[in-house]
Amino acid sequence: VDPTLTVTMPPGLTANTGLDALSHAVEAYMSKEASPFTDALALEAVRLIAGNLPVAYSQGENLGARYHMSLAALLAGIALSNAGVCGGHALAYGFAVREGLPHGLSCAVALPYIMAYNAPACPTRLVRVARAMGERVSGLSPREAASRAVEAVARLNSGLGIAPSLRELKVPRDAIPAIAQGVLVERLLARNPRPITSQDALRIVEGMWEGRLA
Repeated sequence: VDPTLTVTMPPGLTANTGLDALSHAVEAYMSKEASPFTDALALEAVRLIAGNLPVAYSQGENLGARYHMSLAALLAGIALSNAGVCGGHALAYGFAVREGLPHGLSCAVALPYIMAYNAPACPTRLVRVARAMGERVSGLSPREAASRAVEAVARLNSGLGIAPSLRELKVPRDAIPAIAQGVLVERLLARNPRPITSQDALRIVEGMWEGRLA
């Protein structure tokens, strides 16, 4: 893992790959197969990405930021290799290939939506994600604090030029049912902390198309 090989990555590729690493970390942390080992790696990856991805994006030759992003990607990769990813990647697989979109971009778009959906099933975990991202959650209820994690990821996406919705990615609205159906066949859903029915999938994808997190 050599961060010097990443300094010539353009900003868009830096954002897509960095947010893919964030998806690996957060989804591994939400995964039903998470363990104390993967939890430690995932949370440290989240912390490093939140603190360094905006710098790597805007200052591509900043070797400190590139180093910490390379480390974060490695830690998140080990976490996902052991705990697996879950609903976020299932959502991303539902539309990325169909619409010819990069994997990292599709995962970035999907991540806040699956976090919002999973929040009732794992609020304490998302509170820890919020803290790792530098959010102040003291005095908030678990539900309010968990929502800060979702907001922090959405804000990070926005700052890195990531479209907030499938509509802004020019995905046709009439593709929503097919995308939702594609989500349901993903084996990754077995690891998701909250079950996703056909109606749930349709509702999540409709929200992703409209840009509606709640």
